[in-house]
Amino acid sequence: MRLTPPQMLALRDDKLIQSRWKIVAYLRQTAPEDTAALSDADLLARVVAYEQEGARLGLSSERAHAKWAYLMLTSNGQLNTLVPLRKAIANNPKETPDRMLDKIMDQMLLAAAADAGGGAA
Repeated sequence: MRLTPPQMLALRDDKLIQSRWKIVAYLRQTAPEDTAALSDADLLARVVAYEQEGARLGLSSERAHAKWAYLMLTSNGQLNTLVPLRKAIANNPKETPDRMLDKIMDQMLLAAAADAGGGAA
């Protein structure tokens, strides 16, 4: 079976649409208080905007885009304004942007756990 270029583009577009809806579902599951007042169309529009910003940072995997969308949604977009964070994700010569986002989120979780426990152990 051979696909024509338009068929290949249509398949790619279908996969992208499916990925975006998966991220919408992920956000509804992981951040219900932040998504409750948003319609599916509004949340999808945010996912597309977050995806575009994530792409500018160099994020490539669906997983990384979902994490970035979560951070953007739960911070009301404030994380995007932190230049050192953006540079850490996008400009690390030793790690991919996806991996840097993982590391940053790991550090955020550790900091939140320390705060919840009354400080570092």
